[in-house]
Amino acid sequence: METGVNRVVALCGVQGCCPTAEFTDSEVVLRDDHDGEVRLTRDEWDAFLVKAKSGELD
Repeated sequence: METGVNRVVALCGVQGCCPTAEFTDSEVVLRDDHDGEVRLTRDEWDAFLVKAKSGELD
C-alpha cells in the first residue's frame, strides 16, 4: 500500500475476486486480483462519478 493512502475499499465479488480502490489526496488507484492497476487523478475520478451518477454510463 502506498504512503499517504487515506482509505482502501474492497470491492469483493461473488466469485472470490476482490479488487480494491485506494484513495489518496491526489489519486485513486484501482487494483485487481492479477496485479493490474488503473491510476486516476482525483479530477478524473470526480468526472467519472459525475457520469456514473447521471446515468450516462448505463
